[in-house]
Formats: sequence, structure tokens, C-alpha cells
Amino acid sequence: FVSVQLVLSLSRRSADYVDILPAALWRRFFAMLIDILLLCSAVYWVFQANVILGIFGLGNVALFPILLVASLPVLVAVNAVFAFFISGTRRGTPGMIVMRIRIVDVDGSILTFRKAFLRNIALAFNLNLFGFGILSAMFSKWNQTLHDQMVGTLVVRA
Repeated sequence: FVSVQLVLSLSRRSADYVDILPAALWRRFFAMLIDILLLCSAVYWVFQANVILGIFGLGNVALFPILLVASLPVLVAVNAVFAFFISGTRRGTPGMIVMRIRIVDVDGSILTFRKAFLRNIALAFNLNLFGFGILSAMFSKWNQTLHDQMVGTLVVRA
């Protein structure tokens, strides 16, 4: 890959020139795999609570919409935690930290919490499209997935 000189206009740091290289797709894949394993452990407890409610006779089919709505705060909280990681000083999720990649705005700056939260919602949307939005990274110069393009972010080497 050819390195690109970008001027970083970070609110927390002085502006300087930095080489920014796109993250390799295999690094992104393994980072996502680590994050999915962490996310699955959180979602497991939500479903476990639904099973326990079912054991005690509260698992009526009519209650499914109520259980789904009750699960939404947990999913929003998990999204917020991942957005906190992305918008923090490490600029990435736990999987990204392990794989030495990070997420930056297209101008190279640290993401705001709001933008990181929206990126995660766009990622969930892409995953529900059977991964077609993620496959777009193979055809992008900067390995941008559809959700990266939607919110204007880059995944780069740390």
C-alpha cells in the first residue's frame, strides 16, 4: 500500500503529519471475530434471562414482544460500550486493539462518541444484509466497508 500524508487536526493533540495506511482485511476479520465473541457473551445473558423467564411460566408467546423490548436496553448498552472504545484514546474495540488497528475519521481525527455510535448501528445494518456491506471492503481503495463509507470513517494500522 502507498502511504498517504494527512494533516491530523485533533482536538486533543497538536496537528502534525502522519503516515496513514489502511488496515489489512485479515486484521479486520480477526478483530471482528474477537469482538463478536465478546458481544455473544453479553447477548448470551440476555437470552439466558429469557429462558429463565420461560422456565417460570413467563415464557408465553404473547410475552415475546415484551421480552424483545426489554432486551433492547442491553443491546443499546453494548453498542454504547463499543462506541466508547472506538471514540476513546485507543480508537478501537478490544479486538482492534489486539489486532493493532484503529478507527479514525476520514480526516484522520479521533471519532466523536456520536459518530462511533452511528457507525455501530450502520455495522449492525450491514450484518443484517448478510455481510454484503462488509464485502465492499474488497473493492475499496481504503478497504472501507459500507458502514465506514456511510459515516465517513477509515480503519487504519495503529
